[in-house]
Amino acid sequence: RDAFRQWKDRRDLMGYTVEELRKLVQEGIDSGPGRFASMDEIKAEARRRLRSHDAA
Repeated sequence: RDAFRQWKDRRDLMGYTVEELRKLVQEGIDSGPGRFASMDEIKAEARRRLRSHDAA
């Protein structure tokens, strides 16, 4: 129950209704498969972008 209340409070702070969240999830599903196969790939890309940004 507490976890649900905390989730609801955070959701309310972000300003999204349940319907808006459902729409966002569906947009993500409809957009097709993701570009990365794992969290390691996501982290590697983030590090690459950070290095690129720092070099600029």
